[in-house]
Amino acid sequence: MPHSISGIYSLFYANNYPDEIQGIIGIDTAVPKQYKLFERNTLVNKFMESTLLTKLIRKNPDIAIKMTRGKYSNDELNILTYMYKYKYRNNSIKNEYALMQQNMKEIVGETFPVHIPTAFILADKTKKQIYKILAGENWIELHKEQIKNNKYGLVEEVEGTHYLHWKKADKIKSMLDSLCEKVNM
Repeated sequence: MPHSISGIYSLFYANNYPDEIQGIIGIDTAVPKQYKLFERNTLVNKFMESTLLTKLIRKNPDIAIKMTRGKYSNDELNILTYMYKYKYRNNSIKNEYALMQQNMKEIVGETFPVHIPTAFILADKTKKQIYKILAGENWIELHKEQIKNNKYGLVEEVEGTHYLHWKKADKIKSMLDSLCEKVNM
């Protein structure tokens, strides 16, 4: 069940190790064409590497939380605060971020194998952000492209933020049930 950037890795993995996967339900996953985001934000990315900014966000996570523009519950805000305070921009994250554009470019045009049941549950708020950032690209269509020949493919948009799994577990379970029913599992 990939979320966010792990959607890129699940696409790569599914194409290289298809016999090891029985199905995928992506939760607001990244798509390969998002590499354009990094081309447009090169200066922002370099600025984000600034240790001053990193230290500022670690000491005052509210800054980063406000940058997400989402509306979160108190529990979600506590989780985000912890993540930004203790995990933000650690070496693993920096390395992943440095290779993200290259990794995305390498799999542009790839689709999920036709025999692997694949479903995406997408946040409506992400759709609006992606439309602005990627010059009108349709978030739903970008995901449909990834399953265009998949006989079990599903894409569903849900009201919510990028962290759908925090509040929409029932919807995710419903999609899993639908996918299993479609596949007769």
